[in-house]
Amino acid sequence: MAKQSKHVRKPAKKAKHKKVASQGAHGTGTITDRDLKRAERSLSKSRGLRTSKYNTLHLSLPVKIILIIFVVIISISMMVPSLASVVAGNRKQEEQKQQRQRQSEDTDAADASEGEIDQRYQALVGEQQQKVGEDSSNLAALLNVGNTYMRWGHALMTSDQASGDADHIHDIFNKAVAAYDQYLSQNDSDAVRVNRAYSQYYGGDTQGAIDSLVTLTQNDANFGPAWLALGTLYQGQGDIDGAKNAYNQAIAVEPNDEYGSKSAAQSALQAIAQRESAAQSKQHAQGGGDSSQSTPSGDSSGRSLQGDLSDATGTGE
Repeated sequence: MAKQSKHVRKPAKKAKHKKVASQGAHGTGTITDRDLKRAERSLSKSRGLRTSKYNTLHLSLPVKIILIIFVVIISISMMVPSLASVVAGNRKQEEQKQQRQRQSEDTDAADASEGEIDQRYQALVGEQQQKVGEDSSNLAALLNVGNTYMRWGHALMTSDQASGDADHIHDIFNKAVAAYDQYLSQNDSDAVRVNRAYSQYYGGDTQGAIDSLVTLTQNDANFGPAWLALGTLYQGQGDIDGAKNAYNQAIAVEPNDEYGSKSAAQSALQAIAQRESAAQSKQHAQGGGDSSQSTPSGDSSGRSLQGDLSDATGTGE
């Protein structure tokens, strides 16, 4: 397959896409201690999957934190009350209610067994699928099916008790892809396409996910979340130049950080710069050689978890 071009094409006009809320995973726009703990659990889970036939869950921690938190941001911001069918007067109250429910579910899932997680989320999916069965044009229910499958997959990845069965995790994320496809067939949305790409990636289709995001950035070069997502996937594959390109585009097209892409991209670039600097210093300390040949941030081996967390949050020394 031909390598995707990373050349940035400026569109003649800004494409339409749904506006998402400007908030972090917990409405703060920042990465919290709880977020870092979830990322740590996910890293631990993915390490257990490295010997499987799948390798898409093997990411360095800085990338994994951005992926996990950004997926949560998009999932929250694209929840049902954001649809036009919701009465404006009830919107804020419903958003707060669903956010509290989501946070509670995430907290419970951290200590739940795989069977408990499956039972919980299967029930939630079933409720939404019943609504879709009654009305196949119910966009709110269609979107909730996809988002719930995505949360289900992440619950399995971040739980301390779940087995980390790669086949099962991939299957759940692929069901999210199918649900998003059904939604997109009736209502196009750049934000949902980003969610779909993340699910596609975690579902095992690495190149397909990258191709989807390349197409999205070509169709709408002004949508910051798509550039951020593309950067994380490029970085996860070790394409640091491609990642830098995409991160810089996320910053350029989202100067006001309305989606949180700018700040996340800046953190990612800072983490890359710190890795490059550390690699160069190590090279010099070992007696020379061409430090430019060092591989930055694509491999987290030999580094402490605390060092990775510091890099991801921009607090590394």
